[in-house]
Amino acid sequence: MSFDVDHLLDLLPDIYQIRDIEKGEPLRNLLKIIAEQMSILEEDNARLYDDLFIETCSEWAVPYIGDLIGCKCLDMAASQGLGTRAQVANTIAMRRRKGTFSMIDEIVRYATGWDSVAVEYFRRLSMTENINHHRPQSSERPDLRDWDRLLSPESPSSLVPHNAEIRTASSGRGRYNPSSLGIFVWRLGSYPLTRSDCYKVDEHRFLFNPLGCNMQLFARQERCSEPPILPLPISREMLYLEMERYFGREKSISLILRQDEEDGASQEIEVELSSVVACDLSDLKDENGAATGWGNMPKSKIAIDPVLGRIAFPKSMAQKSVSAGFCYGFSADMGGGEYARSESFEVLSENKVTISKRGENGSGEMDDDLALIEDALEQLFRPASDGSVPNEGIIEINDSCRYVLRNSSKKFLQIDASSARRIEIRANEECRPVLEGSIMVNGSGGEVILSGLVMTGGDLTASNRLSLLKIVHCTIVPGMALARDGRPTDPQSPSININFDDSSSEIILDIEKSIIGPIRLPEDGSELIVRDSIIDSPGRGKGSREYPVLVSGAIEELGEGMGQGSLSVTIAGKGPCKLQLTNPSHSLEDVRLQLEKALNGADSSRGFSEAKVILCEKRLIIIPGVPGEVTVKSKVDSSLTREFKKGSSLAGKLMADSLLASRLKLDARNATRCNCLLGGIISFPLDMSAASASFRISVNDATSHKIKMAGVPSSCQEAAALIQAAMKKIKDLKDIIASSVNGRLILLAVDGSDSFRLQRTTAKSKTLAELGLERDLPAIAGLDGYAGADLSIERSTVFGIVRTKKLVFARETIFSDPVYVSQRQEGSAQFCFIPRGSRTPRRSECQPKDEDSWSEGLRFTSTHYGDPGYGQLSRLCSSGILQGDNGGEMGAFHQLYLPQRETNLRAALGEHMRFCIDWGIFFMT
Repeated sequence: MSFDVDHLLDLLPDIYQIRDIEKGEPLRNLLKIIAEQMSILEEDNARLYDDLFIETCSEWAVPYIGDLIGCKCLDMAASQGLGTRAQVANTIAMRRRKGTFSMIDEIVRYATGWDSVAVEYFRRLSMTENINHHRPQSSERPDLRDWDRLLSPESPSSLVPHNAEIRTASSGRGRYNPSSLGIFVWRLGSYPLTRSDCYKVDEHRFLFNPLGCNMQLFARQERCSEPPILPLPISREMLYLEMERYFGREKSISLILRQDEEDGASQEIEVELSSVVACDLSDLKDENGAATGWGNMPKSKIAIDPVLGRIAFPKSMAQKSVSAGFCYGFSADMGGGEYARSESFEVLSENKVTISKRGENGSGEMDDDLALIEDALEQLFRPASDGSVPNEGIIEINDSCRYVLRNSSKKFLQIDASSARRIEIRANEECRPVLEGSIMVNGSGGEVILSGLVMTGGDLTASNRLSLLKIVHCTIVPGMALARDGRPTDPQSPSININFDDSSSEIILDIEKSIIGPIRLPEDGSELIVRDSIIDSPGRGKGSREYPVLVSGAIEELGEGMGQGSLSVTIAGKGPCKLQLTNPSHSLEDVRLQLEKALNGADSSRGFSEAKVILCEKRLIIIPGVPGEVTVKSKVDSSLTREFKKGSSLAGKLMADSLLASRLKLDARNATRCNCLLGGIISFPLDMSAASASFRISVNDATSHKIKMAGVPSSCQEAAALIQAAMKKIKDLKDIIASSVNGRLILLAVDGSDSFRLQRTTAKSKTLAELGLERDLPAIAGLDGYAGADLSIERSTVFGIVRTKKLVFARETIFSDPVYVSQRQEGSAQFCFIPRGSRTPRRSECQPKDEDSWSEGLRFTSTHYGDPGYGQLSRLCSSGILQGDNGGEMGAFHQLYLPQRETNLRAALGEHMRFCIDWGIFFMT
């Protein structure tokens, strides 16, 4: 009801209204004030009614309603963008269905955004049937005709009955309990590719993966279908039994054939459902294990293998090119794809050139891909009619085709950003083009941005004269390219090389949300910034690397009983552990064996159990089982000291036995801590590429000396002896020891010097690689493989050694291999995983910590590029890694906030689950 002034006056007799007009309307003015206050009361009354409902209430009322219903708001960082109002509204909706089985999937999706399947395990238990209540699905003998469910009896879709077990689902170890409810969760997402060029093996064989390797296909998510299609790997059985659900336009798999017509034009034909069959197209192998072809080649229909991502055509259907729509699995929006990434576009200029191999009508092909991109670059900076030349521009690729960056006249694509030009080459949204070949970028003061591209079969080279090289949402395949089985074809080659051309210039290499292979930058004149990315060195672990050791002083022959006594040993902060050598010996070799045995039995941790002791040049060398500092002290009992002061001869003898560390020259006064060069494992007999093997070695950046081995070694010990003999002839190398341990060569300087380098005698020499002494390929390093540019890195994962001049800052980053920083006075590392043996600036809240150094627990689902779980942390990791800063996991997937999502899920399920139900969460990916 509206109470305005006219309405109030109409309620009064006419005589009052007439007199009010005669006296200048004082009554009207009074009623106007009353009407305004009544309007305020009326509006407030309506507002109070609206505040009773979460959909219409004021913001201040939302927390009161949430508190009234006992809503526990989720972690905002991991709540999929849901505000407080939406969370309270969802809670009210779900409270109305509390305890019902159908709402569980909605709870999981609301709390985490993950897809899930809930299973009531009492329905999967085998039991004796009641004659009045038949339950054929609970028979102890499964139906053998239902073979598709028998193939995966532990999957949520399996109906195979089980006997009851005592273990509960909440413990994570049991499932088949009458009160158990299992919630299966898939963390990986399904990323679609539309009309992507298939890799051509020959006219009858193609691969879905445009990189030319096998790939597991995933299902495109369809929640509205019945039953819903979840983003799961597609098996051959799934595709065979439900082809109509997975194959076709706008579905998980589709095929488009391109055929040439008589007039020279090309026509695209979409493959129909009736022309396709699911098949196992695994390799046929000969007696030596070599692949000779694909098995089960079709005779009349097109065969698809979703497990290997292969397509086979019958002999009567030879194809020139094939495009496909399919989905691949991955953890996050990274490395380029058809996901939304327009916010990452850097250049917003109107000067844009659009290119596509499919043409305006979506069909046809270009013969020269390199010329197509070069013409676009030339057109970008073509002078305008008034003579002005644009200073920035965009080249946008509008398809997911494969572009070959070489032709008969050129072997790479060259981008010239001279005169301070700003160029962005990017893939449009919903496009993922693949560039095959190398790219060279130069130009004084220019800026080049690459966005949404996938590079394979080449590297990216730039000059430090360039001002900025930014790589966003890109993939430069680690190891150059991938073989058919997914292994890198050239694991020793870097993906990015920044050449040092001008000492007065400095380039910034900025990498964001990308997957990149090894990076090489000059120590001076460059800076590296990495965010939310994976840097992968596929050749890691196959060469030599630095390893901390403890080297004793030179020991003369031991006297009688001099080899027995006790030691106190600490390795990488673990200890001190007491070692007792009880057998008196005159031989250093016997002492070495006793010391190694005592170390291995002193503690069950890897640092002790896998420790080695070698004897070389009358020196004992202790190599810990894990990288870490080794400290040896004499074990002297304080009571013996008191008895010795009183003149006890027995106490004096026992104290002498306790001073074993000084007799073995392993105490702080005689021993030396240094980093040795531990080579890779050598396989014998050696097939040396040169009859006279040689390499060069330099100490403290002095003159390098050539080491020439006199013959081909037949064992690792003989190889060490030949190297030692060659070094003895050179005065500057007299303090370097060559030895062997566990089939590996080891080189170290007994004077504690860490700065000796091994180099090839010629660029093509393979001696160092054949002896396992070639430096382990770093993920980030300088042009010579040693210290590189200043590094700033956050929320990233690095597979491989890192060598940098200065670590400006590192935050929430996983370094799987040691980090070596030259200048450690400045910089910091916070909430990072940094392996033992690293040399970094000050650390804060980093893993592993000293107190739990033996439970480092760094594990990944996969470290192989191309796998769906690539770079994903395993749930077996220690809690310190899974919950870094603000509760998010360390590494490239920090911003997925997976730990918070799981916490949200458990809190939401705890609120809405029916009483007496024992529930557990099972992560399928």
